[in-house]
Amino acid sequence: MVITAQPGGIEPILYKWETLRDRAVASPGNASFGLSATTPAGLVIYDVPLTANRTLTLSSCTPRHGHVLEVVRTASATGAFSIDVGGMKQLTAAGSSARLVYRSGAWVLLG
Repeated sequence: MVITAQPGGIEPILYKWETLRDRAVASPGNASFGLSATTPAGLVIYDVPLTANRTLTLSSCTPRHGHVLEVVRTASATGAFSIDVGGMKQLTAAGSSARLVYRSGAWVLLG
């Protein structure tokens, strides 16, 4: 069990086997992508050259409190275009990434 300080008190978060499925990997290729109830990815990898700006839409109906999402633009994802990660960060260069956590009903950018 992990105890985290939350506004208004301390909240225990139990990490169980079920949360491991949140680490599902999505590889949208050269396309925009959206998280939903049927695509609860924990890792989104862009690993092909981009031919236009792409958008990763974050869902508020899929994640549980503590869900971590990593978005990676590998060195292979070249191109003079960006990936907009939910309006929170632009991945403008190959080799860049973003890490987010879902907390208290909203996505929070960690880096």
